[in-house]
Amino acid sequence: MGGPGPAKLAVYFLGFMLDSSIKLWYNIYMKMTRQHFQALATMTADIIVSINATKDQCIKITDEVIAVCKEANPKFDADRFETWIQDILINNS
Repeated sequence: MGGPGPAKLAVYFLGFMLDSSIKLWYNIYMKMTRQHFQALATMTADIIVSINATKDQCIKITDEVIAVCKEANPKFDADRFETWIQDILINNS
């Protein structure tokens, strides 16, 4: 009866996974490169497609990932990241 929808679960899972693993990895081992952020954009787009996300869900998922990335790297370029995700979604539709 009325549990969280797939988008909410995906956002929660992605936020938890990114929050714990990326920050730990970033802070201990190395700084993320452009290739890492591009791979993260691809993964984010894959999640959006796999849950058949609405526009609002796409925004929510993307915003969650961007928040974690900004915390890991204050110079993170959110606009570029969003463009990568949009390009992937457009090219795969």
